Amino acid sequence: MKKKILILMGLTFVASGLFAQNYKTFQTNNAKNAGNGIYYSVPQTEIVVKVKVEKTSRTKGIYSDKAYLLGIDNALLKNANTYQIKDISISSRAVPSASKYFLTYTDKTSVDVSPNGVLRSITASGEKQEAKHSKQRKEQTTQIQQVQSPVAMPTFEQKLISQGLLTSYPLMSAEKVVAEIKNLRQKQVDILSGGMEGTYLNTTIDFMYKQLDEIINGYLALFVGVTTTSEEEYVFNIVPEKPIIVEEDLLLPVFKFSKENGVSDLSTRNEDAKVMARIHSFNTTASMAEQMNTQTSSKEFKAKASKGVGVYYAVPEQVKVSMEYQNNVLASQVMQLAQYGTIGVLLEGNNNVTFDEKTGALLKIWK
Repeated sequence: MKKKILILMGLTFVASGLFAQNYKTFQTNNAKNAGNGIYYSVPQTEIVVKVKVEKTSRTKGIYSDKAYLLGIDNALLKNANTYQIKDISISSRAVPSASKYFLTYTDKTSVDVSPNGVLRSITASGEKQEAKHSKQRKEQTTQIQQVQSPVAMPTFEQKLISQGLLTSYPLMSAEKVVAEIKNLRQKQVDILSGGMEGTYLNTTIDFMYKQLDEIINGYLALFVGVTTTSEEEYVFNIVPEKPIIVEEDLLLPVFKFSKENGVSDLSTRNEDAKVMARIHSFNTTASMAEQMNTQTSSKEFKAKASKGVGVYYAVPEQVKVSMEYQNNVLASQVMQLAQYGTIGVLLEGNNNVTFDEKTGALLKIWK
């Protein structure tokens, strides 16, 4: 990592001054004297957390209080839902920041800026250009978003109603349903024992037995109750600010969770525990940030900046993002955070350059 930074620094601070610049970048306070051009943003990095939750729904049967008629002692006596976090994924994307600059360029120069204002590339129009990004990111307007509706398996009685097999059960007493179950079980015995009139293939007998078994299960569900599962997915977005003491981990609450209530927003009034994002910086850009701050604060650089430099870009910091819940690590991901790093400067604008759309980092310089 240090080797790459030294190479980048070497490229960054070479001031040729021999050719007219194909493009110039101005800080916003000098943009009024820059002429025609475009604004672009050295972005911040947004952390995107996707959470998949399994929901288990337990629904009591309408005759649960009469389950003893069938000798059932494990019938559901009340409706209840329980939740379990199945998966958490962590990714990143660029969002605009307050660090905006004004870029002017000649007719022979092509500039590519993303929809959210992040600089992607600057290339000479007549030369081979980098492939442009074809996918456009959808803007997320809310902090929490349920992106997948839960799809539950139908209960036995609902399935049988749709098939026309239980149209009369709401009018039947529990005792009559018990009698019907016994009658159906007797028919199964007749099928297996050969007590039914006629001759049937084994496949037909098996089909008839399973059909009766399905109907019986539907009736039993009226006493035992039904358990179904579904999946829910949520998306949370956080833009962490760089802490004053980078060596100390930053802890940010992301959402609340409990087995009883599932996922809820931080603003929800309940006592559920919070799922936290722990951001640990590897502090790899500290020396470069100090050197950049020394340079950009000098009189020589300020004079240069007023007339336009090549381009400003992000030097992101490497961090580890971990999702923690009740002292357990649920997921972790190493990524680059632009706002944890510093702003670099390419002094002259005579090169073709490409940038990382997620972080604003300088990826490539070529003639």
